[in-house]
Amino acid sequence: MTTNFFTNLASLNIKAGWKLNIINTPDNKLVVSVALFDDKLDDKTLKQLQPLQFTGTAKEIDDGFFQTIETPMKATDVLFSNTAKYMQALEEAKKNAQQEKDKKGKEKKSEEPKAKTFETDMQKVDDLIEKEKYAEALLQLPKPETYPGKVNEIEAKREELWVLQDKKENTLFS
Repeated sequence: MTTNFFTNLASLNIKAGWKLNIINTPDNKLVVSVALFDDKLDDKTLKQLQPLQFTGTAKEIDDGFFQTIETPMKATDVLFSNTAKYMQALEEAKKNAQQEKDKKGKEKKSEEPKAKTFETDMQKVDDLIEKEKYAEALLQLPKPETYPGKVNEIEAKREELWVLQDKKENTLFS
């Protein structure tokens, strides 16, 4: 006996796996259940898809089986494929979002030590001002390009130091 069942099945070009269940009933009919599956998909909704079910004589099922299953099985296969692609894109997006979050966290961390360093540098300048060592304080003043967000503060301190230095040099009893 020769059959072309599997040739017809292969010609549908379905990428998902097949589940076929065939039951003989007492009244000489067949109950045929057909479903697709994809173990790579974890989506509960897809796993809840009901199988196609046919009941009829062997001749009735032979005559209409492939014409009946072709459209719904191809649609299901496309759904599985699209879902797999979507899930893959979703994972990629999550990974990229995490990388961006990590990147921003690193940037924030790198900014925090700079702020502490700026405060430390400015404290050294203030200590020299208290000792009236204005020329040294000018040399210790951080460069504006080191702290781009603090340019105005650095320039204001520089002006203050020049004024203090100038007053000190123009005092009779220095």
